[in-house]
Amino acid sequence: MTRRLDADDPCPARDGYAMPAEWAPHARTWMCWPCRVEAWGGPEGLLRAKQAVARVARAISTFEPVVMAARPQDTAEARLACAGKTEIFEIALDDSWARDSGPTFVTGPGGAVAGVQWQFNAWGAKYVSYTDDAQFATRVLGWAPVQD
Repeated sequence: MTRRLDADDPCPARDGYAMPAEWAPHARTWMCWPCRVEAWGGPEGLLRAKQAVARVARAISTFEPVVMAARPQDTAEARLACAGKTEIFEIALDDSWARDSGPTFVTGPGGAVAGVQWQFNAWGAKYVSYTDDAQFATRVLGWAPVQD
């Protein structure tokens, strides 16, 4: 990653950065291992969510690398369910929505890549606590090497 854009630099577009189209080539897919029981309607729903996420991760890994963020206590389960086809990023999480709490990767001049961290509030504090998810983007951007 060439640089991190945040509150000190609130306008990535001014510096020539833009969000690539969803279909543009990228280095990897980021996902989070489901962990909040109430988000899935109970233990059975959480189990079904984990099975579905593992299937999606294995399918995507056929075409590109996948990084699965998982809480320390869930890493062995995530690794086993994903059949070793994903890289596991051990991190404190409150929920499982990498697209919502993770960084937005933008591209800039000369192929530069930067990350934008949004202010995550768990969809208006629908789920409490969300402290770890609010820090997820920062932690991803601080993880080396972040090049996507």
